[in-house]
Order: sequence, then C-alpha cells, then structure tokens
Amino acid sequence: MEIFRQYLKSKTSISDEQFSILSSELKIRQVSKGEVLLIANTRMKFKDEFVDTVKTMILNDLIDSTRKEEGCIKYNVHQSEDDSNVFTFHETWKNKDGFNFHMRQPYVTDFLELVKDKLVNPLLLVKGHVL
Repeated sequence: MEIFRQYLKSKTSISDEQFSILSSELKIRQVSKGEVLLIANTRMKFKDEFVDTVKTMILNDLIDSTRKEEGCIKYNVHQSEDDSNVFTFHETWKNKDGFNFHMRQPYVTDFLELVKDKLVNPLLLVKGHVL
C-alpha cells in the first residue's frame, strides 16, 4: 500500500487524509466474496463544555487503536459542520465478531464510560449490512 501511496502522490495532489480514505475503500473491495460486512454508524452530541475534551480523546486514543484491529476495515469520525458538538462514527467491520471484539476493547469501554455524562442525549447506534 505504501508503494501505491507514493505513486499517487507523485501523479496527483492527494493528501494523506484522502489517501487514508481511499485505502479504506480499497480494503472494503478486497474482502472475500460472500463475506458479510457489518456497517455501524454512531451519532453522539456532546455538551458545549466537553467538546474539546472529547475531540482530544477521539484523536489521541480511539481512532488509531481501532484502525489497528484485525476486524476493522474502515473507521472514520466526523465532526459536523452544522453543529460542532455532533460527532458521527462511520465504521466498516469484516463481520459481527470483529465489531463485538472492538466494543470490548478497553479504549472503547473507557471512552464510552467517560463520555456517558457528557452527552446531550443518548448516543444513536445503527448497525446493518451492505445490500
């Protein structure tokens, strides 16, 4: 994948972030035929006074650790342009077992425990499969 990144950088003006998104999309296409992917989207809205703290926690702990998990194909977190208190987690997992393993990791359970009283309303988690 590194050779591919270097090639793209030499031929285009692709940023590292754009390459990360592209490589995530390529990983999805490399999954074995017939394997069921699990897609999870989570929306969290935080109280004003906690947004910076939560954002730091997401950037410092959650993203890198999650992307290293074997079952993780794609893990992106977005902060809303319309409401900076809203974060949306877009996740693609090889299967349900990969997602369940992720949810048991200390950096996930610790994060969820730390943010539960910082939310404006309960988090919204939607899970599904690619049609």
